[in-house]
Amino acid sequence: MAQTTPPLPRRRALAALLETAGPPATSQNQAAWQTRLFMSTSGLSVAMSAESLKSLKYCLKWLRWTNDRMDKAIGSLKDALEEYESACNTQARLAENNTQDKDQVMEGTEGDSGTKTPEEARTEIANRIQIIKTDILKTLQEVVVTVSKYAGGALPENARILVRRHLTSLPQRFRLATMNENSGNATDSETSKDNSPALREGAQKVLVLAKEGLDMVTQITGVLDGTIVSAEEWCERMGKKREPGDESMAVDEKVALAIATEPASADVKMG
Repeated sequence: MAQTTPPLPRRRALAALLETAGPPATSQNQAAWQTRLFMSTSGLSVAMSAESLKSLKYCLKWLRWTNDRMDKAIGSLKDALEEYESACNTQARLAENNTQDKDQVMEGTEGDSGTKTPEEARTEIANRIQIIKTDILKTLQEVVVTVSKYAGGALPENARILVRRHLTSLPQRFRLATMNENSGNATDSETSKDNSPALREGAQKVLVLAKEGLDMVTQITGVLDGTIVSAEEWCERMGKKREPGDESMAVDEKVALAIATEPASADVKMG
């Protein structure tokens, strides 16, 4: 039997009932409850504006591309940290044993174009770590700017509040994750022979921030995807046709990267 849209007064009454009923007790169930609530009430307001739907679809595709970019950056930073630790250990071992010349060639270092001393290899890896750190921080800033610009005015109020909550939760999530990371690595820090603890600690903090940021991007992606699906289902029930270009929208990576060059504040502005 075909599903019909309830009259407007009934929809308002249903939304009011859901808002006052209260979510389940656990935080996981609460998140699921919030998602069901905004998906059940967002379709009408988004479907009324074709431009809003286009904007949300663009933002969704950009977030998915950013998700892959962040995932690769996290993997690269982990690999670089392991290489850096290995280079530091090799240099320390040579210095302690004093059995080989200071300029001995270091073999097996990724990216070697020729022969390098342990010190040269360590410096090269440290520079690579710095580049990856900068890219991660820039990407997270782009997430805030892009979501605020393309989703802020297009999302209905309940979904917009949920997205804003995800964006503003990142600093606190980072602090909590860093506290847990420091607690778990206290013994390792005390016994570390690393000659550059500041670089190692900074990279570890950015790694934690990147993981939390990736989780945030995943959550926001879910909100946008759910809103779009809800809007399109509403359109289909009402017999409203989608525009031909909606399904073929593509995100050029150069366009996505160019967003960061636009003069915009990283503050969260969601309408």
